[in-house]
Amino acid sequence: MNKFLKIFPLIILIFFSCESPKFRDSKIYELTNSNLKIALNSQNILFSYRNKDNESLFKELIDEELYFSDLKSQNDTLLGERFSVEKNNSYIELKDNTNSFAKIKYETDKITFELNTKSIYGLGERYGNLNLLDYYGTYKIINDHKYGDRAIMSIPVIYTDNGLCIYFASPYKTKMIFEEKDGIAYVSYYNFDKGFDIYIIKENSTLEAVKKYYELVGKPPLPPKWLFGYIQSKYGYYSQQETLDIAKKFVALDLPATGIVLDLYWFKYMGDIDWAQKTFPDPKNFIKELNTLGFELINISEPFFDRYSKNHKIFKDFGFFGKKDNSYMQLSSWWGTGGIFDYTNEQANKLLWNNSYKKLIEIGVGGLWTDLGEPEGVPENTIFKLGKEDDIHNLYNYYWSKMLYTNFTNDFPLKRPVILSRSGFSTSPRFGVSVWSGDSNASFSGLEIQPALMISSSLSGFSFWASDVGGFVGDSTPKLYTKWSEFGLFSPIYRPHGGKVDREPWVFGEDTLKNVTKLLKLRAKFQPYIYSNAYLTSNYGIPFIKPVMFTDSNIALEIKQEIENNSYFFGESILYRQSYNNYNYSVYLPISGEWVEMQSFKSYIGNVLHKINFIDGNPPYFLKPNGVFIENSKASYKEFDTMEIYINNRSEGVGSFLYYDDDGISTNYKNGSYDLLEIKNSFENGKIIIEINPIKTDFNKNKLPNLEFNIFIPQTIGNIVTTDEFDTKNSIYKFKMKYPENQKRFTLDLKK
Repeated sequence: MNKFLKIFPLIILIFFSCESPKFRDSKIYELTNSNLKIALNSQNILFSYRNKDNESLFKELIDEELYFSDLKSQNDTLLGERFSVEKNNSYIELKDNTNSFAKIKYETDKITFELNTKSIYGLGERYGNLNLLDYYGTYKIINDHKYGDRAIMSIPVIYTDNGLCIYFASPYKTKMIFEEKDGIAYVSYYNFDKGFDIYIIKENSTLEAVKKYYELVGKPPLPPKWLFGYIQSKYGYYSQQETLDIAKKFVALDLPATGIVLDLYWFKYMGDIDWAQKTFPDPKNFIKELNTLGFELINISEPFFDRYSKNHKIFKDFGFFGKKDNSYMQLSSWWGTGGIFDYTNEQANKLLWNNSYKKLIEIGVGGLWTDLGEPEGVPENTIFKLGKEDDIHNLYNYYWSKMLYTNFTNDFPLKRPVILSRSGFSTSPRFGVSVWSGDSNASFSGLEIQPALMISSSLSGFSFWASDVGGFVGDSTPKLYTKWSEFGLFSPIYRPHGGKVDREPWVFGEDTLKNVTKLLKLRAKFQPYIYSNAYLTSNYGIPFIKPVMFTDSNIALEIKQEIENNSYFFGESILYRQSYNNYNYSVYLPISGEWVEMQSFKSYIGNVLHKINFIDGNPPYFLKPNGVFIENSKASYKEFDTMEIYINNRSEGVGSFLYYDDDGISTNYKNGSYDLLEIKNSFENGKIIIEINPIKTDFNKNKLPNLEFNIFIPQTIGNIVTTDEFDTKNSIYKFKMKYPENQKRFTLDLKK
């Protein structure tokens, strides 16, 4: 059995194509009274409707090659080991054993899925609620950007609440329509004029389906550790001295940070991709000094090359810009007048990499910020090497990211690339792409849309995500900046940004600085937890951010929608609910048992709606029953000698967590240089059992952190225990140990 089949216990692939597809070890079946052709093996089904000349685009949309073999055909039914595909008069029915899980109707302009579900998630960054069935409507599958609102990065993958994933793998701009009638959801996809592939994954849970989707399109490589710290940004810093002064002030105020961003002002003309010598006269030593202060540097670039830029003439002469009627297409916009680079041309890419990007990495630039890559404002009739802009629009930024990642990893194999982008497509994450949500409005309405954008992006393959903390367009306020900073704390990437306005923590007054300082220190303490969860995403395809699934059907629909669009799991163990301009909000804890709020150590019952008071700068966050949360005992990105471990055993059950660490910057982890510690807990029949298993200690053998355990136990027991090992006020059992060389097991008998 090939690698792909081992990964996917049930995946159905549907192609619609103009030609009969050719697949290794496959037999093509033609359904009675149908012009659709179908091929399948025991785990995959394929229909075909594909133009002959677009295979180069389609091959970019999955990360695995699929193989098909013969299967039994009986009348109008194809029989598999777990499922069958049955042709009826007006639809195709998909069954898992004998249970129908989808019906497919096809017409001249669309294909419609009939699904028995109350919730549909996914579709990347787009408008609407997290649940696409909350408001029926039409969604464009397109990369777009709405200034002062959001980026539109529609990823054509959806999930139901019963473990079904449907991935519409096509690079073309199109639309999808979502409707619901009599408890049945209808999802229509329009693209018969150009063709598409459809992959259907059926699992026991939505999370398992998401993991299989990550496998299909390619999991993101593990970024360097500093990306998950705090990254300061604005539009923009005008000189190397100003940038250094900002970094030095962070150090002076004891504000933990790991990165800083240069927006447009580091170059003279767009397309230079080189330093403005008057304001950045010594970039190599400038970067070295930033590194000494604890900061990595991220530089912005765009796909447009102003006619006065250093690179414009040579690339124009080579014909490496977009064309109109086989000649250079000149564009004019706010950035100037010039051309758009053709990232679908490999020869052009190599020259650009060697002339510009490679030189930045050689002197120490830590990350590349790719902006305007939808591409923004480019005519649909622009011709690139792989086709018209109208055809490759959604993949344009993907090819840009692919160029950067491929050349970076070839030329700097020991370094990890960082690519922060405003757009992308389904397979972009496999090239190390992190995204942010676009030029958001500096208002509470601008903040309120961010959680749903983040959750949907994570389900759609983009786990490493950021927003412009404080808002990009317009002036922020102390209250808004604080609340958005709280959201930044509980985002995979924490990065403030603003358009020609300051976004440093000290610009909104002493009270705001005090509040945000607490958040920045928490972020530094959280790094072991955040980095361990990034490892789970990179290695296992577990989305970093996960939605709240409701088990209590008695909660009113309006409350469900409010909570679902503002609450999420931050990593494996923590639930967070974003707050805004008020101080009291409903919080739903979706798992039965006792949850622990980690600021106060108070307990809250699960599967219940709670009213919680929110204090600025002190956001509550909740540790799930039997969950494990880890943090650095110090608010530092440089010092890590003791790891605090919190385990919630206030309810019976089992739980586990994987602590992961490596050098945080090189690719040595790929050769086994990392530490991996499994922490397991169980609470049954009055006994709490903690197991600590050092799976691997090949990175930091001589400097492994000490472990300090904090076990939340039932309060009725904790209140009557008086030994020094107990915090009787908070009902916490504490003990310390050195990082173990071998597996350790501890038993706490609460009956004694």
